[in-house]
Amino acid sequence: MRRHSRIALFVSIIGAIALVVSTGGVAWHSSPVDALGDSAPMSDVQLQPSSEYAYLDTNNETVIDMSTSNSALMGAGLNPDSVFTFDNVTALHNSGDEHVEVWVTNDVDGVSVQVDGETIDSNDTSVRLNASDTVGLDVIINTSDREAIDGTHTLTIHTRFPDRDQSKSSGVSNFADSDAMRITVLTPEPGVREIQIENMDEGHQIDVDNLSLQLANDTVVVDGLETTAPDNGDAQLVVARENETAEATIKDKAGVTPLGAFTIDQETGSEFDSLSIRGTVSTGAVAPGTVWSELQVLQAEDGDWISVNTTHVPEGNDTISFETTLDAFDKYVVAAPVPDIAVTTASVENTTVPLGSNVTVDAEVVNNGTAEGNQTIPIRVENETVRHTNVTLDPTESAELTTQLHMTESGTVTIAVGSVVAGEVTVSNQSDADEDPAEMTTPINGLINRGADFIEGGTIGGDTTPGEGTEPGLVEEPAAISLSRLLGLVLVVGMTIALIGLVRRVSF
Repeated sequence: MRRHSRIALFVSIIGAIALVVSTGGVAWHSSPVDALGDSAPMSDVQLQPSSEYAYLDTNNETVIDMSTSNSALMGAGLNPDSVFTFDNVTALHNSGDEHVEVWVTNDVDGVSVQVDGETIDSNDTSVRLNASDTVGLDVIINTSDREAIDGTHTLTIHTRFPDRDQSKSSGVSNFADSDAMRITVLTPEPGVREIQIENMDEGHQIDVDNLSLQLANDTVVVDGLETTAPDNGDAQLVVARENETAEATIKDKAGVTPLGAFTIDQETGSEFDSLSIRGTVSTGAVAPGTVWSELQVLQAEDGDWISVNTTHVPEGNDTISFETTLDAFDKYVVAAPVPDIAVTTASVENTTVPLGSNVTVDAEVVNNGTAEGNQTIPIRVENETVRHTNVTLDPTESAELTTQLHMTESGTVTIAVGSVVAGEVTVSNQSDADEDPAEMTTPINGLINRGADFIEGGTIGGDTTPGEGTEPGLVEEPAAISLSRLLGLVLVVGMTIALIGLVRRVSF
């Protein structure tokens, strides 16, 4: 299989120099080109020589030649103990319709690649090519270490397509010459990285830094792996995203919540003794309250989940990097204690109530996670939040919530707690105060409440605020005196007048 993303670099260092350094802008022509893959999107990323230092070989692959073998150069090589900048050595073009991130690494210190004066040697410093964009690749060579620089080297082009998982870091190669070790990372399908290692040198370190394998919706990314060649042959490894994580078992036995899982297998070659996996976790994608100091990588063992040796380092507020050493090809889970608070049940006590009355809403909230957490639980009427409450729960702890809503508008409404529907409530047009007096158990001339009242600070319908119109008042009925009572009253008045006259006669 052709290694599309390699660039051979030949350098000769002698005591004199007569090289022509390219300057000016970079142009793109329809042909000939060196495509980085056989099919889209990799084939959309293309190289094209744009200076005397670059050409396409008989396999249509890019070669950068700064040695005496390049007949286009008028000189005998590079001066030692010098730094040379070659502008626009080759053009890099995106002929596709989606953007791509590109960076270039090499196999020797003293060589780097830049675009517009900026080194592009990692994903963090990559250059972004939008559709139809073209940039020139500048090559910088420092000849201070003559022995290291003089000879044949490799520039490796890495690509990342943010809009599609399957295209990340496909088809990249590292090689120095035809007999040296080559590493190729392919993506045969989404969520799978196939690592082909050829011409291994026993005991030589193998470092793959371009896996970019996403787990669990970008929460966890496996960035790379490192191991040691077991012999001088070839080998093939496969790292794949695992969707089945046995979440309940992991929580029960390990006390942590899975964030993402992957498997690693060896398809061919002598078995590796061990390898290290590097990755990153996006902390912002996980529930607040997650205990990051207890981030772990777990391996299944005899029905249990065992934590393997893992180190992790925070990288700012949003990312944590981790590295773990694995001694078996198996399934692994990245996990940490995470709170998971949710409403499990909700209900209303009455489904039909008169206007102006209260509806009692009950709910149960439980923390299904593995860390203490705090969460705001909203109460909604017709998808509008009318009240909320905060709950703090330990792992596996539950709480019962009860509240009352005052109904001030007629009609049928749906009440929910969190995402759980408590029920529908129909509010009739007749209010409590409009009931037939003959059926009322409280005398009509007793104290009555005028206006709507809040229950725990909330009301449904209307704009009444707490305390408005709640002052009690007396409602009195007209007096009614019978005829017999009227005659008795007249008699009492007459006797009183007679008594007053008697008293006066006695006084005087």
